[in-house]
Amino acid sequence: MQVLEVPVPKYFIEDRAKELDDRDKFLEALVEKYHVKPIQDLPTIKQGPPLAEEDAVMCIQKNERGRQARERARGLSILKKQRQLEDKRSRSGVPLSHDEASCRIQAAIRGFVTRQRIKKESEEELIFVGMKPKPHDPKKDPQLSEAKNLMRRKRIQLEHAREHDDAVVTLKQKPDAAAGKGGKDKAPAAPQEEQVTSVFIPSIEAAVQEFVAKWQDRDETDNFFQKYDAELVKDDLRPLVFEEIRLQVDEEMSVLLQNLKDMVEAERAAKLGKKGKKKKGKKKKKGKKEKKGKKRKDPTADRSIESLFAELVSNGILQPCPHAIANLAGANFFDLSPRNTDGRYPGKNVGMMVHMVFKVARTMAPSVIYIDEAEKVFISDKKKLKEFGSQEPTNRIRKELLKECKQLGPGQRVLDERAFISFWTKHIMVPAPDYASRRTLWPGLFERHGASLGTNFDLTTLAHITDGYTSGAMDMANGRA
Repeated sequence: MQVLEVPVPKYFIEDRAKELDDRDKFLEALVEKYHVKPIQDLPTIKQGPPLAEEDAVMCIQKNERGRQARERARGLSILKKQRQLEDKRSRSGVPLSHDEASCRIQAAIRGFVTRQRIKKESEEELIFVGMKPKPHDPKKDPQLSEAKNLMRRKRIQLEHAREHDDAVVTLKQKPDAAAGKGGKDKAPAAPQEEQVTSVFIPSIEAAVQEFVAKWQDRDETDNFFQKYDAELVKDDLRPLVFEEIRLQVDEEMSVLLQNLKDMVEAERAAKLGKKGKKKKGKKKKKGKKEKKGKKRKDPTADRSIESLFAELVSNGILQPCPHAIANLAGANFFDLSPRNTDGRYPGKNVGMMVHMVFKVARTMAPSVIYIDEAEKVFISDKKKLKEFGSQEPTNRIRKELLKECKQLGPGQRVLDERAFISFWTKHIMVPAPDYASRRTLWPGLFERHGASLGTNFDLTTLAHITDGYTSGAMDMANGRA
């Protein structure tokens, strides 16, 4: 199976930095206010019952005896090596005197120093003739310079964005500047000889026409810093100003027309001598009512999104982003797992819970709706439901969940992480870490829990025996070790 890694563009979060920062602060304040505790996952390593005193003593004795045996074996191995060295010296002849031993030590040290000097000179020569790259200089690191350049560009972009927003407010207050004649006429599209049926062709053609009309003949030589163009801002504001003026004129005209009608009615009544009397017309027969399609009523129409957001946070359904997919996309994270929602919104209130989740998810998109152990949601056997030992049936959200899923449309940016391929058409496969990933993860997990690995630690074997473990299971096992 090939794993497709879909990178999330950085601008997806950078362009919404202030919005996400305000949302996170609001979410943290609500978590502190309602004292919401994070939901702990079930431990993958089951703890057995506590040992009896005799069994605990026996276990300690075995471990201590093993440690002492290992220490004795290590001491014997060192003693054996010393004896072998002494036997070798005795067989070689007369033992060395102090002067001879010192001469040999000096020769070894001088040889080592000379080899190091020759190695350094040879490397410098290879670098000089261009056969070896120059050593890495931290001050000239291209990645560091690129990061600094990116920060500078982002700062300039923010300054230009503020100037553009201020210009929009200023120019909008000047109807004469914004309500002038329109810009250049759009260039007519070239006639198509062959029509290719594709979903992307119309959007590509529209983008090309917009580029030709707006940017192709525009001179940007004097705009090196890429600041906003006042003419483009006016072109964008003209439709808005026209619409506002049209609404104001329509309102004034409707009031004027109503006044004229009242004056005509008053004059007619004065001529006929009948004030306020109207002829009785025949009553129209009631026809059959036209059947209208059923529209779902919004039970939370009188509530604000902020109140719904706060209620979901207080019940532990809307949580700070613990998953990578929610963090990378800057999305809200809703946990509708049976274990998390058990005991919350009992009985018929479950429909209100699901409705609130999807309403907030649509309004504050992008959002991720997470359902762990999704098979429990679709179980219909009552005997199996009782085996889970939950307060509420685990499948109680199934009916409302299917209804809300059918209401989701493209562009609403609501993602469901669930586990049934026969029902959902889109899936995100999250494979377990491979050998290389596990070998990289283990040292970091040990450091996270305050432990350090020695040079003799067999990290390769540990990475092999943990095949099939997820990163969360590895972290939990490390924390309990």
